[in-house]
Amino acid sequence: MSQLHIFSSLQSFQRGQLVLSQLSADDDVLLRADALYQLLSSADFATGSYAVKADALARGLDPEQFTQVSWIDYDDWVDLVLQHDANISW
Repeated sequence: MSQLHIFSSLQSFQRGQLVLSQLSADDDVLLRADALYQLLSSADFATGSYAVKADALARGLDPEQFTQVSWIDYDDWVDLVLQHDANISW
């Protein structure tokens, strides 16, 4: 069963730390809103994670600096949700 873990704030990201260390190969992580600031403190953030580009730009973050994540738009986000059996918003 694949799961998409959606983080919207730094606090939610901190609450999900234990889960992040136990993700299966079918699980994915999406950073959006203020959770994107986590990229600033994690140089080796999980490769293969996703992040919403418009949210980064709205916060003055340059997506080009964070190549370890896949940048997506809102349509891609919908597709990502549909690709998973469960979606968990933290």
